[in-house]
Amino acid sequence: MSEDNHSIDEKISFICDNINELKKSYRIEILQHILGSNINRSKIREKGCGTQIKISDIPKDLILLLYNFTKIKLKSQENE
Repeated sequence: MSEDNHSIDEKISFICDNINELKKSYRIEILQHILGSNINRSKIREKGCGTQIKISDIPKDLILLLYNFTKIKLKSQENE
C-alpha cells in the first residue's frame, strides 16, 4: 500500500470513528457536501433514519474535505 493510500485509509477511519460524535447539524452539512459533489445519486441511498454511501464511491478529494470538516467541527464542539 502506498503512503498516499495509507493516509487516505487513516482519514476514512477517523471520519467513520467520529462522525456520530458530531452534532446533527454538522452531519447534515456532511450530507450536503456529498450531495453537492459529482457522486452519482444512485450511489447514495436512504437507510433507516439516515443516508448511506459506500466509502469506495467517495472520491479522494471529497474524503479529504470531509476529514478536515470533521476534525474542525469536533474541535469546535470541544470548545463550546
